Amino acid sequence: YEPEFATGPVLIVLGVIAVATIGWLIAYRARRRSLPPMSESLYPALTDVLEETLDDLRAEADPRKAVIGAYARMERTLGAYGLPRLPAEAPDEYLQRIFADLEVSRRSVSRLTSLFAWAKFSGHDVAPEMKDEAIAALEAVGNELRAAEMLAEARRIAATEELRERAWS
Repeated sequence: YEPEFATGPVLIVLGVIAVATIGWLIAYRARRRSLPPMSESLYPALTDVLEETLDDLRAEADPRKAVIGAYARMERTLGAYGLPRLPAEAPDEYLQRIFADLEVSRRSVSRLTSLFAWAKFSGHDVAPEMKDEAIAALEAVGNELRAAEMLAEARRIAATEELRERAWS
């Protein structure tokens, strides 16, 4: 018996992998295109909601209610702007999908949703430290949203200037 390399099975496996990758990319792009674009009015609305939420969160004595309310208010605001949570989406998947286009770190969003899941679905107590963590996560998301809003404004101004320069040329 002399072993020899069989190229046929290797090519078949590589072809299946290539088709699967192309299919995934097409589905990913189609899903991204189906999302409504983040309107410029969403940035200030989210920032305002986060500031109000932070005030309510600090004032709420029950940490469980505070954490659940913080997440729920943000979800309602996003839904009002045409970005509702899909029925099959978990809270973390939802916020990751929504904030994927923004310059918001996944860490802050993930921390907020994990605290929400603990407060909403766990029978364990919600410690006051968890309320503090939710406040810190919301502050981080708010700061990042303000930075994304300024970046979007700068890009809009740069595009406007570029169009003016082209018009005068």
